[in-house]
Amino acid sequence: MSSKLVAKAVAGAIAIAMGGTAVAQTSLNTTTGDLFLNIVDYTISSGVESSSSYVFDTGVSLASFNPTQTYSYNLSSDPNFANNNVLSPGGGASVDYSVLATTVSGTGRSAIYTADFTTNIDSSNWSSNVGKTNVANAEGAIATFFTGANGTASTTKNSAWLTGANTWGSASTEGIVSNQLLNDGVPQFGDNAAPGTPLAFYTEQGSTASVFAGTWNLITGANGTSLVWNPQGSSVPLPTPIVLLLSGLGLMGLIARRGKAAGFAAALS
Repeated sequence: MSSKLVAKAVAGAIAIAMGGTAVAQTSLNTTTGDLFLNIVDYTISSGVESSSSYVFDTGVSLASFNPTQTYSYNLSSDPNFANNNVLSPGGGASVDYSVLATTVSGTGRSAIYTADFTTNIDSSNWSSNVGKTNVANAEGAIATFFTGANGTASTTKNSAWLTGANTWGSASTEGIVSNQLLNDGVPQFGDNAAPGTPLAFYTEQGSTASVFAGTWNLITGANGTSLVWNPQGSSVPLPTPIVLLLSGLGLMGLIARRGKAAGFAAALS
């Protein structure tokens, strides 16, 4: 094969690879109820909010989520997270995050709608005012959001960087979901909090709402940024250097105690 043909073949392969990357898309859906994270970078001007958002599919379905186990997702290596300065936006923008999932089974009047969602407000303010229609409306808004997110070109299949009409932090998406599930009006969004703030996690089906024993948190540390679910009563793992330090102190204490015991035995002999 001539050098020109080789060059053309290599260029073609690169073009195909780049094209495959460019058209990669998420596959969020309300059939299995993908549990997903939204991080919103937003600004408010004259009472109007504009935003961009990062969406991450955890790969866990609503039905398979186990609140008694710990979940942790490191976002730092995800290109959509790393390349868009998600947690440090410019222009004085603020940041918040939320986690949710929704499913619908059946059709018509027999349809059953379920939503899992984070919130920063007391359930006594909203749980008695939410019914089947509200959960159905929230599911519809999330389904519409998924359509926009799934249609956005991305470098990965489990995340996307969203702008314009596709972003999560708008009145027509997060606003509707928050208002329907939490009865808190628009544009107040009661489903989110600033990174580093633990969020309670609820499930709601019809007019029945219950809380999961644990919290979600978006944590940044030495190893990067992670979305973490901590079950109630579980301890937060200590960083390895601290574990080694404590182990060393414990070993030094043991040696010191043995030294004292040996000295005391020698004195008695």
